[in-house]
Amino acid sequence: MPIKKQPARQNKRKTSRKQPSDGLWLQGSLYTFFCDSKGSLNIKRLLVSLVVGIFALSVPLAKPIQQHYGDYVTQFMQSSTQLFMRSVGLAINDVHIKGVKYVKKNSIYKALQLPKSNRITDYDLEKAYARLMRISGIRHAEIRWVFPGQLIVSIEEAKPLAIYRDEKGNDFVLANNGEILYDMVAQHNRHLLLVEGDEVMQHAPEFIQKIRRIPYIYAHAQKIMFVGKRRWDLTLDNGVVIKLPEHNYGNALDILHKLDKDKKILNHRIARVDMRIDGRVTIKPRERFLLHDTF
Repeated sequence: MPIKKQPARQNKRKTSRKQPSDGLWLQGSLYTFFCDSKGSLNIKRLLVSLVVGIFALSVPLAKPIQQHYGDYVTQFMQSSTQLFMRSVGLAINDVHIKGVKYVKKNSIYKALQLPKSNRITDYDLEKAYARLMRISGIRHAEIRWVFPGQLIVSIEEAKPLAIYRDEKGNDFVLANNGEILYDMVAQHNRHLLLVEGDEVMQHAPEFIQKIRRIPYIYAHAQKIMFVGKRRWDLTLDNGVVIKLPEHNYGNALDILHKLDKDKKILNHRIARVDMRIDGRVTIKPRERFLLHDTF
């Protein structure tokens, strides 16, 4: 009986998926971490990782590295930290000051005291605000940091009243309350009334308020002088000097206003109007107009 041969068994090898090597897996993971879905490099993530890595390595190596390369490491760490802060928008890259017309800007920058690191995390906005409010001439201030790295300082200046000139000829801005605003630039306020004399600062606000009631005189007033700590001399922009009495100078100003309205006495031909004696007005013409009828 013929023997049937069994077909030889074929050894089927099971195919298994090839696992990537550790090197290829690490490479793919780094690519996924540092690149976005479009394949573009994520700079911020790279910088963050760089800074974190530097700090991590600096801990065990700090002492031996510090002994040999201390200064270089310090500078490198500071530069790297500043670069990181700038990249993520936590640095102070620009200072914008608004509302300043007369206050000295160097006084404002001095009060701000920006940190050497330029990091907003090292900056105390409340303390900076307190220093700004100590500047004479600033009535209100607001300071805020705006992403990505701009410090905005908004200033509301005090309204200047006049220019005070001391006995040495130095000019200062005078406030409505008689306070000297040392941080304001007097040269930028030449349109203001000039005041002179001992203790004039305490009395000038009240006097200026009086002459404001007479628009023509106030508009043409150029200088007021407190004479002998008791009375006023008022000089107009056409050179006319008005000598007011010690008492009731407000009434004298009203009389002067009426005389000028009726007689036009405050013109360029007049040198002086003397009202120091109560009830008397003495008018002195300029020398070149002595032969002419002024009134």
